[in-house]
Amino acid sequence: MKWFNNLKMVQKLVSAFVLVALFIGIVGIIGMVNINKIDENLKNIYNIDLVGVNDIAELKANLLKIKGEIFLISAPINKGDVQNKKDSIADLKIKDEALITQYKTTITTDLDRKQFTEFEKLLADYRIDRDKLVEQVDKGNYAKANEVFPALSKIETDMFTVLEKELNLTMNMAKADYENSQLSYKSAYVQIIIITLLGLFIAIALGLIIAISISRQIKKVV
Repeated sequence: MKWFNNLKMVQKLVSAFVLVALFIGIVGIIGMVNINKIDENLKNIYNIDLVGVNDIAELKANLLKIKGEIFLISAPINKGDVQNKKDSIADLKIKDEALITQYKTTITTDLDRKQFTEFEKLLADYRIDRDKLVEQVDKGNYAKANEVFPALSKIETDMFTVLEKELNLTMNMAKADYENSQLSYKSAYVQIIIITLLGLFIAIALGLIIAISISRQIKKVV
């Protein structure tokens, strides 16, 4: 600190103020950078992770409803209500398409994209077999309609398996975003504490040096 003692009083004061301001600026920058990281992670949790979880859950629910409607359609006792069931399936199909379109906007990883592409292929195959079953029911051929059931059930099982994988993947992504937010918070907290204490120590030290220097100069004058 000898070089500091050799400075003029004005230079000492300016240097002290600049140094303190520098520490304040560093603390502010660290805070802003980590707050932005936390904000980004929170946006991901809401706009991507939670939306994705909701879309997958609704898709599963709608597919289960369609499965129930198909089961009722295939039963001869319900032949008077077939059209209502077909209309219900058509409405659910429209809702599913909207959910699929929305979910695609939340896809951010190759694994997610690959798995959802697999689901869409299974869904396309499922709809083909489902239409075959309904076509046989419309013809009154319930025996042939029931022959389609095994293949339809297999595709249903595969679809739900893929959707479960998608749900788990999205939940893991949400967990990762939350953990990253926690890491950013803890990192910023530690860095700010260290720099604040260091800045406080240096400010006190410079203050004492300047005070002693001023005191000496006053004594020389007296």
